[in-house]
Amino acid sequence: MIDITERNKVEKELSRYREHLEELVANRAAEIQSANKQLTKEVTERIEAQRALDERAQSLERSNADLEQFAYVISHDLQEPLRAMTVFSQLLKQRYYPELDETAGGYIKHIVEGGIRMQALIDGILDFSRVTHRSQSLKEVSLEAIVKTVLSSLSTLLNENDVKITIDPMPSLACDANQITQLFQNLISNAIKFRNGSAPVIHISAEPQPSAEDLQHWLFGVQDNGIGINNSNDQQSRIFSLFQRLHTRQELEGYGIGLAICKKIVERHSGRIWVESAPKKGSTFYFTLAVQKNAEMHSSTVLKSAQPIES
Repeated sequence: MIDITERNKVEKELSRYREHLEELVANRAAEIQSANKQLTKEVTERIEAQRALDERAQSLERSNADLEQFAYVISHDLQEPLRAMTVFSQLLKQRYYPELDETAGGYIKHIVEGGIRMQALIDGILDFSRVTHRSQSLKEVSLEAIVKTVLSSLSTLLNENDVKITIDPMPSLACDANQITQLFQNLISNAIKFRNGSAPVIHISAEPQPSAEDLQHWLFGVQDNGIGINNSNDQQSRIFSLFQRLHTRQELEGYGIGLAICKKIVERHSGRIWVESAPKKGSTFYFTLAVQKNAEMHSSTVLKSAQPIES
C-alpha cells in the first residue's frame, strides 16, 4: 500500500498553475496581436499620409514651376507693347505738351510715369524668373573680387553719397558668380537707399561656421547705419516676399523685388537669409552659404567711395 495523497495534491497544484500560465500566455498573445494590428494600422496610415504628402509636394512643385514659367512668359510678352506705349507717350509729351492745357499735360505725365514703373516691375519679374529658371554655373571664385566688381559698378552712387565701406577677409568658394554679384549689389544698394540722412557707413563681414560634415557654412553680413526696420518678426520676414514694401512709393522708390531675388539666390546656394534691425539703428542683413571647408581666405580690405580698392 502506497499513500499517494500528497502526490495527487502536488499534481492538482501543478495543473492549476499550468492552466493559469496558459491563460496568461493566451491573454498576452491577444494583447500582442491587438498591438500588432494597431501598429500595422498606424504604419499603413503613415505610409498613406507620406504618399499624400509626396503627391502634394509634387503638385506644388509643378504649380510653382508653371507659375514661374507663366510669369516669365507674360513679362516677356508684355515688354513690346509696354515699350511702345511708353515711347509714344513720351513723344506725345515732347511734341504737343506746350499746346495742351494743364489737365491734359497731367494725364500724359501720369501715363509716362505709369509706363516707366510698369517697365521696372516687368524687369524685376524677369530678373526673379531668371534666378529661378537658369541653371547655375558653380565655379570657385573670390568673393573679394566679386565685391570689388560690385563697388566698381556702383562707384557713381558711392561717390555721390560719400559712402564708407569696410570689408572683412573674404573666402573663395564655389558659387554662381553672376548671382552672388547680384546678391551683394542688391544689399549694398539697399543700404545706401535706406540711409538716415547722414553719410552711409557699410560693413561687409564674413566668418566660417564650424561643422563636423564635409561642408561648412560661411556667415556673411551687410551692416548699415540706415533708417532700420521695425523689429517685429512679421515685418522683418515679409520684406523678403515678392512685391512687399515697408514704405510708400512717395517716401522711397522701389518695387519690393530686390530682397525677394536675394532670398532666391541664397536658397539656391543652400543657405538662408534674414535681417536683424531696429528703427533708426540700422540693419544687418545676414546670409549663409554652404561651402567647402578648405575655402581660401583673402586679405582684409578697407574701402572708401572715392579711394582706389586695394587688397
